[in-house]
Amino acid sequence: SDDLKPRTKRIISLALIWIWANIHTGTVPLGIMLFCAHTWFANDLAGPARIKERLLWVACGSLVWLLTPIGPNIFEVIGKNVLEYDYEFTRNPDLQPFRLHLLRYNHGGYAISFWFFHTLFIGFAGWFFWRRQELLPPQYRNKGFVVLVGAALIYLCVNKIRGIHYSMVFFLPITAAYLAHYLKKDEEWFFRLGIGLLVASAFMYGSAIPDVVRKISRPLGAGVYDKELPVHAARFIREQKPAGKLHNTPAFGGYLINEIPDYPVSIDSRDFPFIPFLKEQSYAMQAGPLYQEFLTKYGINLVMEYLPASSYDQKRGAFVDPHEGFYPLNIWAPVFFDNAAVVYLRRIPENRAIIDRFE
Repeated sequence: SDDLKPRTKRIISLALIWIWANIHTGTVPLGIMLFCAHTWFANDLAGPARIKERLLWVACGSLVWLLTPIGPNIFEVIGKNVLEYDYEFTRNPDLQPFRLHLLRYNHGGYAISFWFFHTLFIGFAGWFFWRRQELLPPQYRNKGFVVLVGAALIYLCVNKIRGIHYSMVFFLPITAAYLAHYLKKDEEWFFRLGIGLLVASAFMYGSAIPDVVRKISRPLGAGVYDKELPVHAARFIREQKPAGKLHNTPAFGGYLINEIPDYPVSIDSRDFPFIPFLKEQSYAMQAGPLYQEFLTKYGINLVMEYLPASSYDQKRGAFVDPHEGFYPLNIWAPVFFDNAAVVYLRRIPENRAIIDRFE
């Protein structure tokens, strides 16, 4: 609101950054960057005499990042895992750099949005910014602020396509001013342009969405989809209480954290904190004995994996279970499976009763 003083707005902004840091501390640097740039170029803090005050606000914006349970450890997480992110290893699709091959529909909607909507959005915003700055909100009339933050966010989009959301949110006030201006003028060409964009959008998404839904998104509806999540396997563990520790496939981690809290997950799909563990597992999976050493090292007695797909062994001339090399039956007992997962228990005395009943 324009009724609030700039100092009050900055205090509110710091509170929002603190909340953001406690919700998703890995992305809050984007909010801090926006806050610091906005503060540095603020009209009420302009001039050499106010530089100390600007530096103080920037310092406050940066330090708020540390007011979370992670504290200073966040620097290690960001430094080792985000800045040195190994996309080729983790294959997290929305953290990959933008490449032309991503324009193929089966890579999902991110690339389409980047190529079409983001480019169009930034183009309109940039054109209007240079032509009609007097119609923009006060802070967006400052070229230094818009160019600095806008360039940083566009660069982020190219390196990590997840950044598209932040870039578009930043440019939204400029685009909103553009729309408001031409809607008031009621120019016919503007409405023709809008209709053209709607038709182009419908064509692009109409062509892409069926493929995306079938191969990637697979929307789950309002409930928990037990063909993709281990609903029944989690219930089995909750009821039978086998001896842990648990090792699980990454995609199940977020669900299992809630469903079986007595069994801390070994990993989940938020892979940043687990990259060293993932690399160690990847190396161990080169050979069965190495993998057994890996599981023993971490004291793992309970495993929840994807259902194994059948694999044809040319030497045997038969279909085999691809899991048998990693979970040999003399060490591990398969005791349960549902639509999504299979549960293995290590053959130890603590698990004997469950194995005798369910193997």
